[in-house]
Amino acid sequence: MSRKDNFKLYRVWDGMVQRCCNPNARNYHNYGGRGIEMYGVWRNSFPEFEQYCLSNGWEHGLQIDRIDNNKGYFPDNVRFVPVAENLRNKRTNHMLTFMGETLCVTDWCERFGLSDSTLWRRLSSGWSVEDALTKPLQKRTRRADDG
Repeated sequence: MSRKDNFKLYRVWDGMVQRCCNPNARNYHNYGGRGIEMYGVWRNSFPEFEQYCLSNGWEHGLQIDRIDNNKGYFPDNVRFVPVAENLRNKRTNHMLTFMGETLCVTDWCERFGLSDSTLWRRLSSGWSVEDALTKPLQKRTRRADDG
């Protein structure tokens, strides 16, 4: 592993320690402040954390992701994923259920070719989830005096 990758992984580890264990950290309230803990072996040893990561799929460009956002950083609750997938696993994501499937807004928008602003505008205007996702976009027409 290059020194650059080693440093990146160290920053991941240090960020976890700060979020989970340092009440003065900016995001502590979202992690340690709500009970998110860090596996003790990792907390006390960057080399142990590094060894686990390298043996379990971490590579440059991936982020550590907690599978269940209500549980801590433990071997059975972490995985290494691309940024886009990590962003889809945030507890602040808005989830919608349509035809028995629950996905975050970003996934629904991609599936139906909508922008998130269109979907939110429709939902906030009182549209059902089905209509908001499936009604075709209206094409805007130029008026003669727009010109």
